[in-house]
Amino acid sequence: MASGGTEDEDLDEFGDPEPATAPPAWAADLIADARARVGLEVYPPSDDTFLLLEALAADAAHLRALRPSLCIEIACGSGAVS
Repeated sequence: MASGGTEDEDLDEFGDPEPATAPPAWAADLIADARARVGLEVYPPSDDTFLLLEALAADAAHLRALRPSLCIEIACGSGAVS
């Protein structure tokens, strides 16, 4: 609790801790949609999701040039990356 407030102040509407960073601006709608779909049953998109999305976006041209035949996302969560 960086602000020194109560623990409830650091929780979002689903009761999950707020991410330390905001999602990439271009992915905000994707993240909001994923959170709305999964509700309380699934780990919400957070800092690790945002970092992976930024890395994939930065390498998108290179990844497309490789023409991969298989891609596996190793995690369970909201499906925001998938």
